Amino acid sequence: MRLLEMAKSISRIDPSIDGSFKLSLVQQAILLVLGTLTLDDGTALRTVLCAIFVYSIALFIIVARRHSQFTAGDRIFIRWGFPILWISILFCIGLIWPLKGH
Repeated sequence: MRLLEMAKSISRIDPSIDGSFKLSLVQQAILLVLGTLTLDDGTALRTVLCAIFVYSIALFIIVARRHSQFTAGDRIFIRWGFPILWISILFCIGLIWPLKGH
């Protein structure tokens, strides 16, 4: 019963945040296409998929906790969090990759 109530409450997301969701989806689609077309044995695609996974988890937590009362930080994260996460993952891979021996 609790899960059903949670699903109903999530469906009432603040409509003013729709533009941020759409911008995020466009960003993800563009980077997915570019990551797919890059000829680097799938490394770029894996970084994009990892960023999408992390962003989706964070977005789910934000929406589940504050489905109708987003803070300014939530709005910024929803709009610009994905590219920031992707750049952070690229930076981390740049640090870890030499340690791996490639």
